[in-house]
Amino acid sequence: EIEIKVPTFDGRSIMVNKNYFLSSRSIRDMELVPVKEKDGKIDKGYYNLRMKLNRHGALVCMQLSIQFAHKPLACLIDGMFYRTVRLEENVSEDDDTIVLIGPFDKTLAERIKKYAPYNYKHYHPDEDED
Repeated sequence: EIEIKVPTFDGRSIMVNKNYFLSSRSIRDMELVPVKEKDGKIDKGYYNLRMKLNRHGALVCMQLSIQFAHKPLACLIDGMFYRTVRLEENVSEDDDTIVLIGPFDKTLAERIKKYAPYNYKHYHPDEDED
């Protein structure tokens, strides 16, 4: 089977591909990008996430941005489905950053940003800092 059932934050469950395309293993760091409302004003309560990726993550995102252009992707946090997201379009293999379009509320976005470098270091303990 290629899909598995995962719980959602509201108590339901959904089916997702069991092979994660992108995970903490590839995300070096995170930056919060304020979401702009339709009138151009910044919504201070919600953010998209600019991810700094390693080489593997950059190649994966390039493929995903082509294969899943304009299609939602499942975002799992600690093994639970949080919401669907999209990737920034027109990503090249030379890009080591990409924006994950949520949006994410401020509290969650800040926690994801805070723990991204720690999670990456957990999977790559011997890798030198930039």
